[in-house]
Amino acid sequence: MRADGTELDEFLASLATQVLTDVECIFAVIGSDALQLRVAEAVDDRGIRATVLQASVPDASTARREALARAAGDWVTFPNARDVLGRNYVEALVGEITEHGESVDAIAVPGRSLSSTAAWVEPHPGRTVALDATLNGLTGDVSRLALRRSPVGPAGETTDQYYDELLVIDLLEHRGAPTAVRFVGGTLYLRRPLPPLDAQTARLRGDAARYLALLDEIARRLPDSPAQTSWKHWYSLRTISRLLAFENTTVRRATSLRGADGARFRAAFRDVLALFDDQLFSSHAERADAADERRDMLLALKGRTGVAAAAHIVGVDADAALMQVRHTRWSPTSTEELQTDGAPAEPVYGKRRAVEAFGSTIYQERIVWIPIHGRHSLRVDGVDVAILLADGEAPAVPDDPHAFAAQVEDHLRPGSAVGAAPETPGRQGWRAALRQARRSWLSRAAVVRGLARVPGVASGFDDAWLLMDRANMGRDNAEHMYRWLMEHHPEVNAWFVLRSDSPDFARLKAEGFRLVPYGSLRHQLLLNKTTQYLSSHVGIDVSRPIFDRYLLRHAPWTFTFLQHGVIHNDLSIWLNRQKMRLFITSTPQEHEAIAGDDSPYVFTDREARMTGLPRFDSLRRIADAAPVEKRRSIVIAPTWRNGLFEPPTASGELRKPKAGFRDSPFIRSILGVLGDDRLRSLAQRGYTVTFVPHPNLAEHFPYDAIPDHVEVTTYDKADVQELIGNAAVFLTDYSSVAFDAAFAEARVVYMHIDGGAVYGITHTLYPGYFDFERDGFGPVCTTADAAMQAIDDAVAGRTPHLYRKRVRDTFPYWDQGACARVFDAAITDLNLRIGEPDRRPGEYSIT
Repeated sequence: MRADGTELDEFLASLATQVLTDVECIFAVIGSDALQLRVAEAVDDRGIRATVLQASVPDASTARREALARAAGDWVTFPNARDVLGRNYVEALVGEITEHGESVDAIAVPGRSLSSTAAWVEPHPGRTVALDATLNGLTGDVSRLALRRSPVGPAGETTDQYYDELLVIDLLEHRGAPTAVRFVGGTLYLRRPLPPLDAQTARLRGDAARYLALLDEIARRLPDSPAQTSWKHWYSLRTISRLLAFENTTVRRATSLRGADGARFRAAFRDVLALFDDQLFSSHAERADAADERRDMLLALKGRTGVAAAAHIVGVDADAALMQVRHTRWSPTSTEELQTDGAPAEPVYGKRRAVEAFGSTIYQERIVWIPIHGRHSLRVDGVDVAILLADGEAPAVPDDPHAFAAQVEDHLRPGSAVGAAPETPGRQGWRAALRQARRSWLSRAAVVRGLARVPGVASGFDDAWLLMDRANMGRDNAEHMYRWLMEHHPEVNAWFVLRSDSPDFARLKAEGFRLVPYGSLRHQLLLNKTTQYLSSHVGIDVSRPIFDRYLLRHAPWTFTFLQHGVIHNDLSIWLNRQKMRLFITSTPQEHEAIAGDDSPYVFTDREARMTGLPRFDSLRRIADAAPVEKRRSIVIAPTWRNGLFEPPTASGELRKPKAGFRDSPFIRSILGVLGDDRLRSLAQRGYTVTFVPHPNLAEHFPYDAIPDHVEVTTYDKADVQELIGNAAVFLTDYSSVAFDAAFAEARVVYMHIDGGAVYGITHTLYPGYFDFERDGFGPVCTTADAAMQAIDDAVAGRTPHLYRKRVRDTFPYWDQGACARVFDAAITDLNLRIGEPDRRPGEYSIT
């Protein structure tokens, strides 16, 4: 346990209400001696008889093993002290052990989230579930499992590599293959939501040696031949699948596995996978030809070559009568022959996507958009490839594109994602809970849909265009796009969504924006009438607000991603999950990185449109009115460092800085520039120096250390366009706002004091196509002194021609036409939807 404060108090309160007769309690504390003392005192204050010990390493699985070595009972269970035990938890568990312990191999308690808003309901009665060789039904959540105590080996150098699945294997193996699990009735295990990155995973991904040790531990438990498939294969495959799932999660990806470390790990992984039969890799064994990314990744890592026998239809653009087909290729290919109705054909759009894992591209995925109508055949390097639905079924001959789209969606399998876990009674319970949670929303949705159809209630929203930046803030591309629509196309029924308590709400209302409060009934009515949704952000709170995310499965709108800034890092893990019709790009390099061959993104030229960001129009206007040689402003706008903050304990919670935040090299370097005598001298000569901290820094920055010649503002208060458009010099580290500054012709300076370590386990960034030394718009400085000297040089006009040329070569448009180009792209798409592909924007009217 590493819980403290409220979490520990709530766990102990739930434990103190239990009947603990003949129950031994052992607390294994992960943390300092002081935490161990606080836990011991808190346990004693509650009158709980317990042993409190300190874990040797900060790892939950190791702590459980060390506590297990001290246990004396016949059965053991491992609740987490950050969670809560339900009513009669221990009594119910002991009762099931007494009555059924001889006939089952494990006992599991149904789980439920503490964040659930539903009232307590009586759990299902107890039941016994038979287990086959796959152990489908046995949860991997050791916190709510009870198992017979048995020796599991001493703690040693590699025990901090253990995942809980391996602990379960060790406790089960002395009885042979497990045959049954008993689910406890009458109580629940109440779990807190896990943070995005738990400490155990952070330790694993921080050191390549730990990955190698984990593979050794898996291999040690398996027979030497894949022909001897056992229950251990199935259960340990969960750990392997979890590693793959981490590769598709930004904060858990194995950033330590690069270069030689990555090569060693992939070789070791190949050796471990050789112990598995290929058929075990399928998430859905009933159809070997179904789309299954986890299977394809495992086969690639095992060394599979050639191409997959089937390609899969995974999306449909019914308006354009196109379908998206994806095909896995483990080896480079030389020929691709597509035929439609027996005649050679070419994809309308297509690309070759690089699928990456553990620091390397492991296979390629061909993504094409081809017409729905016609009979298609595909041949790759002489191999006939079937074109199937995602679940492996043959598609029906499409008649109506919209009916075909529904058919394709019905056959998409949610379990085909990387790391999908087998369905278990516990997961079925979660599904039931989710269905129950939806019912309260469904009744509300039905009312809203009914209201939307009542004449006069929502008629003002007919054929609406909904624009939105963040829920609580404007000042981004959607605001600029809306303003342009008001001036140039007032016939568009445009609405802007924003929280009514946002500081921007009154400002935009005074300007004449038609505002709809975020989360209101009017917002819900608007969503039911919207045809075009344009936003600078993408995510569930934007594209599917909380009250709507389970209700509008088939949204009436198409989504245009206006972007928050020019993408220069690799955001594919996040963006590949988002559903968007149009994806706005600004530079040829960015566009190629998103839609071109061998990029990690799933998007093609069908989605990507190079128009420039809508906010570039006003930025160009401001910059043109303030020639750079006459500007007298220096803007310093660093980003932040994830590693300087404690992990969030709950979603949306403001994170606290770690001890030593103020004295960290990152903060000291910023203060070093702000306090430099040369910067003070520039301020005395009439230059305005403005410090704009990243929003994640703003709450905690040591402002008392900032000298009085520096002005401080924040992104939610400043007119960032005016700041950047009037800047003579713009200093940042890794921010994409440098693209805005370069477009405004400010002299850019980069301060990289951590040698690129920002791309690693301590932050949330991954390097993309953009190399700061090769592609950057200014010098890359590794010290505060060098950064200050670069500012001095820029003010004096000593900026190398190289950087000015890079800026000119990067941006294809130097006009004020970005909004018009976005509108043109949206209209072209809308005309497709309404069946008038030739109508031009100037002829557009929906009134």
